[in-house]
Amino acid sequence: MLLDTRGDFADLETFGQEYEWIQFDHNQVLEDLWNELNPHAKEWWDLLDISDKQSAELPSLPGIEDITRLIFICRHLKTAISHQDIVVILPHPHHAIRLLGMAQQGPVLIENLLEPLLNWWDNTRKSLSAVETLLRIKLPSSQQLRLSAQWRHYFEYLQTLCNDRMLHRFYLILDGADQSILHLMRRLSLCGMNAVTPSGLIVSDLDSQAMIQISKELDPSMIELVSNDQLSKDKIETIESKYKANLFLDSPHQSIAVYLPGVDKTELVIKQSGTTIFLFYLGQKRVIELPISLNTLTCQRGQINLGWLTLRFIQPEQNA
Repeated sequence: MLLDTRGDFADLETFGQEYEWIQFDHNQVLEDLWNELNPHAKEWWDLLDISDKQSAELPSLPGIEDITRLIFICRHLKTAISHQDIVVILPHPHHAIRLLGMAQQGPVLIENLLEPLLNWWDNTRKSLSAVETLLRIKLPSSQQLRLSAQWRHYFEYLQTLCNDRMLHRFYLILDGADQSILHLMRRLSLCGMNAVTPSGLIVSDLDSQAMIQISKELDPSMIELVSNDQLSKDKIETIESKYKANLFLDSPHQSIAVYLPGVDKTELVIKQSGTTIFLFYLGQKRVIELPISLNTLTCQRGQINLGWLTLRFIQPEQNA
């Protein structure tokens, strides 16, 4: 099965082959979703006077297309035949990396957007009980707008696949024509800052000397660096073997190792707030929640080697 999440991918050599080719259509996914949600939350839609509207009449919301992309992937992953090979064509690199970062959040992605508002509504609804009686109206429950068990399962399944490198392979293809090594490494840095690690980094139109220089900055056990014209069956098999986790906890040595390929230590800002570590780099932010074994400690320093950021922690009094 080939899932085209761009919706406009075209490859005449592979089109119509033995596998099923399914293209993403934002408007169709939105219509299917609306038809499913309309009866489920009809009291809300009646209150907002939109229950009789078609999906095309609903207002566009910022970011909604990425949510429908994830829903598109979720649905087809769950309906795929067991052990069936699935190839997902993602949007262009910057967009794709952010999308994979979102997919790793699972149901929390949706709940973080809705939960504060729904909790506020539940509290407000209780205080308006007298108004309900006086006006003879029924204020709908927030439960109708919460993820159903089925949808929660969909997003949890996608989260599991995207978080475990043993369960997926991510091929990142970059155009190296007229690009400096610095520029390519900055583009690669988006991966680690979104907790995404490609198994294979495929670069086209880059001379061999530049390829060697880039390879010296990457951990070969994490990423297979391949020139586009050297891509072969053997290289694909090598890429398939790259599934080491991209975050390690070393409790005895009070440290955490995070894989951030392409990140330059001189421009990386590390901050700690309580039990949370914040990493800032070129406008990107990554949040790391400390495990119980380290959550009473203070981050003392960080160093980078072959793309691995090692954060070392000490007792607060040692830092005084």
